[in-house]
Amino acid sequence: WEFELRKSLDFLGGYFTNFLVNVNYTRIHSKVEYDETVSNGQGGDLVVHSSRPLQGQSPYMINVSFLFTEPSIGTAINILYNRYGERLDAVVLGDGDVYEQPRDIVDLAITQPLFSGLEAKFTIKDIAGSNVIFTRRNETYRRITKGTTYGLSVSWNL
Repeated sequence: WEFELRKSLDFLGGYFTNFLVNVNYTRIHSKVEYDETVSNGQGGDLVVHSSRPLQGQSPYMINVSFLFTEPSIGTAINILYNRYGERLDAVVLGDGDVYEQPRDIVDLAITQPLFSGLEAKFTIKDIAGSNVIFTRRNETYRRITKGTTYGLSVSWNL
């Protein structure tokens, strides 16, 4: 299921008509069923019916966007927040699956119309530069340093 709310802050009056908040929450239940052959410890094998979450699927996602548009010059500033739940990264039969842990991501985008359909956009992605952490059997298995990325683009709308 999914919940989304879009709300202008115009009810606060005046200049707040230029602010918009967007909140989105998604809850997902996924399951893959499979049969696994395991040793019974006495020289024989047992077939065990098991289930696990779908690989790469988070059980929840949260997105929040806070947008401000300056009407006199057209500048738009958008601050975005994203968080996702623990998700299965790699299935390792018999040796403990690898899970990507939740993390918070904050991005910033500033867009400025220039002239005659020309527009400039500056972005900062993952402002906090938080690490991506993977666990296996509830212990840190791998850590990836993502860092912050910056972008500048110019586009022309015909």
